[in-house]
Amino acid sequence: FLTAQKWGEIDYPPPFGRDAYPEEALIRDMDGRTGASLKLTILNERGRVWTMVAGGGASVVYADTVADYGWGHELANYGEYS
Repeated sequence: FLTAQKWGEIDYPPPFGRDAYPEEALIRDMDGRTGASLKLTILNERGRVWTMVAGGGASVVYADTVADYGWGHELANYGEYS
């Protein structure tokens, strides 16, 4: 933030190079209005494995485990709350 004046206004691209799904936008809006941390990223809208785990570390472990068991192609989302 020390060089913000030099950089000016920066538009960051959306994650994964796409616009947010309505559900992702809703969670992002809720995240901004609460003291909690809420995250949702839809990875595969047709996926059959959905997770919602408390804490970012646990969410990563669960996603890794799903992939380790050969179901990574079915992982629908990355989500967390804390």
